[in-house]
Amino acid sequence: MALETPNPGKEVRSYFALKTDADLLPSSTNPCAAPDGYYWVHAFGPGASSENLDWRLIGKWLIRMTCPYVEDYWSRISHAVEAGTLGPSAKIATDWGREHDPAGLWRNHVVCVYTRDWRDEDDVLRAARRLHEIGAVKKMKLTYKPDVFTHDGRYEGNAPGDIAIYTCGAPYDVLTVNHENRATAEQVLSALSD
Repeated sequence: MALETPNPGKEVRSYFALKTDADLLPSSTNPCAAPDGYYWVHAFGPGASSENLDWRLIGKWLIRMTCPYVEDYWSRISHAVEAGTLGPSAKIATDWGREHDPAGLWRNHVVCVYTRDWRDEDDVLRAARRLHEIGAVKKMKLTYKPDVFTHDGRYEGNAPGDIAIYTCGAPYDVLTVNHENRATAEQVLSALSD
């Protein structure tokens, strides 16, 4: 079975977008003042391309922040991604995007900080530590979701229970695994690979 990369234009909620998408807003765009019609502002690291990333293995730390924090914290995250010290990509919801999500209005901006392989727990934890090192998170509990859940239509609010496969909180040195959700992610990945 040939795999097709999800189309970020059709599924606006939180798929990984590849750098080759020409109509994406650059990381320097202020998410609170982005033009209407754009759901996300993107940052890409070195090598974020379809040649070396498998969308079935991509996962993301989810961070929620209010407008007063967006400029400072998004700048820290996007610079770390672009310097190659965080993950292959990150994105933040624009004001327009959080107001026009098909599932309803979001209270906060959602930031997705991607890692290359959700099965690589060491790298997933490294990214959480790096978010703390750059001052993008200080006390909040981070939740991590694999993109195979997004592909499968699983979101907070429409899937039974908490869909995070990992959580991590201050001081960001321990990754807590939800073994049931992790096993479900493995099953979804297996079904996509068949």
